[in-house]
Amino acid sequence: MKTKIKFDIIGIMDNGHSNGNQECGGSRRKSSEYETEVKLSIDTISFPSGHDLHSDLLSDRYCLECERIIRPECEHTHQEHNVITTKKAICLTSKRIDKELEKLKNLLRYAKVKNDVILTPEEILGIYSKDIVPWRIEVKRITSFRPDGISARCVTTMCRAENGEVLVVWQWGPLIYLVNKDGTIKKSVDMESKMDCICTLKEGYAVSCHLQKCIKVLSHDFVVLRTFETALIPRGIFSNSQNEVFICEVENMHRKANDKNKIVRLDVSSGSKTVIPCGDNLLQPCRITVNDNDEICVSDRNKGCIVIFHQDGSLKSEYSGPSLSTRHRFAPESIRCDRFGQILCVDYTNHTVHVLDPIGRFRGFLIMDTEIERRSIFMGTSSPFSLTIDSDGDLWVGNKFGYLTVLKYFV
Repeated sequence: MKTKIKFDIIGIMDNGHSNGNQECGGSRRKSSEYETEVKLSIDTISFPSGHDLHSDLLSDRYCLECERIIRPECEHTHQEHNVITTKKAICLTSKRIDKELEKLKNLLRYAKVKNDVILTPEEILGIYSKDIVPWRIEVKRITSFRPDGISARCVTTMCRAENGEVLVVWQWGPLIYLVNKDGTIKKSVDMESKMDCICTLKEGYAVSCHLQKCIKVLSHDFVVLRTFETALIPRGIFSNSQNEVFICEVENMHRKANDKNKIVRLDVSSGSKTVIPCGDNLLQPCRITVNDNDEICVSDRNKGCIVIFHQDGSLKSEYSGPSLSTRHRFAPESIRCDRFGQILCVDYTNHTVHVLDPIGRFRGFLIMDTEIERRSIFMGTSSPFSLTIDSDGDLWVGNKFGYLTVLKYFV
């Protein structure tokens, strides 16, 4: 039996997904899941028994132009072609495979982000490069309610409390409510000042008071422990694992020409403040969050984008809405990062929540602005305005009508 072997590189595949033009993809799939598909064609013809395959490979010829093995007696018909031994053809094909695999390694080694900055997967994703970020999201509404006794319309801000409960501020305060998933208000506290944002600290909570231009640190019992004045109006705040509070400061609540802004890092323990040099990339920072990589994500409604910064304030990426068209201009408001490093951001004017991967690329909508989905998610209401993630990992969305919706999203 005489064996003919033909290799053909089909291309680099990644478990059914297109490969060549995709940037990085590593936020979801590990490099081991990529493979080079090689088509191996084996044809057989009979030859006298006792024939040695090794000598056959040495004697047979392979035509590169025709891409097939030719018989010695037919070689004269291919004399103008590039004819080599079959053994050499197999060696060349093996080298082709090695080259394709090297291309694959280069594809996985680098990812291009905004302004063609080349980063490694570890630089892009940090700790998230160790996990596979989910790419399919299914949403289930757990409950939707407006607690009894609440007449205010807009849910201004929320933050995580303990045991799956959430602190909620309606209509910029001055009251803070502790709410559970049954829709019961377990506690309410009058802070005697308007509040724009609230966040969770190790020792309790922090609130930004835009009229008084200060940050108040509260105990778990809502006793004011410390007050820090701010140079500008404090808006969105968020704390990291080091108990530092990141503050969006603006000159006016509604931006005017040539207004100043800055992002400030406040050490709650020492009271020291550090201005993060990123204001040139912002117009009117509204809300802020920090992921487990200590990267800073800021929603800027006036600029119409989410801006992601490294710890030192250098720009990592910007997101100004998906490539597909939306009904209105992207208007980001409240913003949070989940345990996968995904960025969830309220889009007030398009009645939806955008989900981005840790790099800041659009993944999909968590809530769509359609009548059926609006009814199933919001019980007939729309216009989400604020969001937070509780200690159970469930997403709370508050809207401009004062309703709270608790969502569980499956991955």
